[in-house]
Amino acid sequence: MGLENINKLLAHIGNPEKELKAIHVAGSNGKGSTSSFIASILTESGFKVGLYTSPHFINFNERIRINGVEIPNDFVTSFMNKNNEFITRESPTFFELTTAMAFKYFAEHGVDYAV
Repeated sequence: MGLENINKLLAHIGNPEKELKAIHVAGSNGKGSTSSFIASILTESGFKVGLYTSPHFINFNERIRINGVEIPNDFVTSFMNKNNEFITRESPTFFELTTAMAFKYFAEHGVDYAV
């Protein structure tokens, strides 16, 4: 694996990641908690904050949130339908698709920061 698939997908949807100020949390343990703390601090400071986490516990929508509000089903469905031909042809992974979807959602909704 490399970045070729995600780069193709992001280019296909207009490179929304280039519109975002992102805080990328990496490491072995504690990424979800750390990301949630950062998003909470920024939200309480008055910023519009996108939070992308995995895995989900109850439903897919909890992976992608803006100021604590989950991505609506309509956006998820629209994103998948609009990009179905590309998805069928290029076979991006589930993680690549959800990451691209989060970037697109955050960019379209003008978040100040994406975590």
